[in-house]
Amino acid sequence: MAKKRTTKFHQFSRLPAELRLRIWDLTEAEPRIVDVYSAPNNRTFKAMVYVRSRTRPPALLHACGDSRRSAIARSLYVKAFCSGSQPRYTWVNFDMDMFHFKPIFFACATPEKPLIQRMRIEGPFDENFLYFSALELKDFVSIKEVHVVCTDGLRSWRQAVDDCSFGTYNVKFFNETAAGRMLDWQELEREYPTTRYQSDGDEEDDSRDEIWYA
Repeated sequence: MAKKRTTKFHQFSRLPAELRLRIWDLTEAEPRIVDVYSAPNNRTFKAMVYVRSRTRPPALLHACGDSRRSAIARSLYVKAFCSGSQPRYTWVNFDMDMFHFKPIFFACATPEKPLIQRMRIEGPFDENFLYFSALELKDFVSIKEVHVVCTDGLRSWRQAVDDCSFGTYNVKFFNETAAGRMLDWQELEREYPTTRYQSDGDEEDDSRDEIWYA
């Protein structure tokens, strides 16, 4: 079957201003993955100086002046992860964007925690997460969806089912390199029962595939 060719419309700028603005006002935000990572002080490597995001600004904010004004006027995107005296910020939509924390370090997003609804965390299930980062999960009071990229394998995160409160049961666990390998909260619990997880004679399965995101 032959591909249907898409017809491009090159006369948009010639439309009446009222019609152009009406079109932009009907445009909605698209869901994105917003990468969030902190940049440490180069001297001490301790103080978090500012937050960076590699994510490009939303298309609506740089398509043209009309699209930008429309998006900002409707609060389609707001400034987040502002860095105090540093002139840095990231445009986000808290209703649709998923915020990707790698490494799993939440202190860099303290003001945004109550607003984030979708979050992706990537890293190992280690003591640093269990005794520090996991305690901050309660601050994400609006959370609706969580993706966990398990860099040390799915089984390592079995304990998270018992010991962590993600604020929602809509949690999906992905192997770092597992093609199509995804388990939700209940599936992870069923596949790795507590008795098996605690068994000293049961060694870790290190087999990994590629990760796939829906």
